Amino acid sequence: MQRDIVGGNTPPVQVDMGANPNLSMQPFPQAASVQTQEGAAQWGWRVVLAAFLNTLDSPATRREYQRDIETALAVLGDLHALTAVALTEYRERCLARLARVAANHLAPASVVRHLAAVRSFLRFARLTGQLRLPDEVIRFSLKSPKAKVLKPYQVLSAAEQMQLVAAASGKPRDRVLLLLVIATGVRASEVCALQVGDLVIDEEGDLLIHIRQGKGRQDRIIPLARDVARELRNLLAQRKLKIGRERDKSAHVFASRQGAGQMTTARLRQIVAGYLRQSDLQDKPISPHSLRHSAAITWLRSGASVVAVQKLLGHASLSTTQKYVDHLEVRDLKKVVNRPGTASRLKQNQA
Repeated sequence: MQRDIVGGNTPPVQVDMGANPNLSMQPFPQAASVQTQEGAAQWGWRVVLAAFLNTLDSPATRREYQRDIETALAVLGDLHALTAVALTEYRERCLARLARVAANHLAPASVVRHLAAVRSFLRFARLTGQLRLPDEVIRFSLKSPKAKVLKPYQVLSAAEQMQLVAAASGKPRDRVLLLLVIATGVRASEVCALQVGDLVIDEEGDLLIHIRQGKGRQDRIIPLARDVARELRNLLAQRKLKIGRERDKSAHVFASRQGAGQMTTARLRQIVAGYLRQSDLQDKPISPHSLRHSAAITWLRSGASVVAVQKLLGHASLSTTQKYVDHLEVRDLKKVVNRPGTASRLKQNQA
């Protein structure tokens, strides 16, 4: 049966897609204990895959990685028999598919993610003793091609951001929700999980958002603009919630429509799509993640450093943030070099 490189048809591994369980990593039984060689190969990688997926925090990442890895292993076969040549040939197949991107509508980032998923899994399998290839062979054989940014990202201009927020003026919760995503660049999962206990008032009286266990299990602090903070405080006051009060700490800032539990990311997408229609912006393919892109590019155009944007967005690697730099136009760069005082600073340095 012919299988596609991205999007295979192997039976799925059953794994909990909810909260990441606390695993007790027991040594994996050797595949030789299974009756047949074919059964050993299939049984072995499925056990390793289930364990690997449970080390990932994000349910969405688990789903994507599971699909990628199952597709790859349907082609690569037995982990014990895997060779460097087989890996390099598989990478070539992926790159060949990337070359046909215009025909099959596969984004280059999908191939990059696919290779990253397989690479991470095989390195994990090596740690468990199910793969004998050296780590450097795995990394080199499945190295990712240079990912090109599909410029431009689909984003909203500053005027369009105001237009979107204005469409939600009649619903305070939705207005604050949109403001918060646009002002902070938080991920959809992060804003949906936000609790009153994650809101902190610093010594200057400004409101900070503490993102707990974000992507990659990284915590970060995001200062909130004072006008946005004012609207958020008003929203909490309407719900009789108070920042710092013990009994309110576990309450979700943006609760579900039933009032119990957090809003889902699916509901957030519906809200954004609804207000895009109301503000006549429905022709732009904008998602909650697009609003995160919008925040990043707005910050850079305002003169923020790439390092500052990295910290605000919670990127583990600066190279991820640097992709946004490609969206700066010549007019944006002119603002940087034409800042007042450039000539005087040069004269002072010469003196």
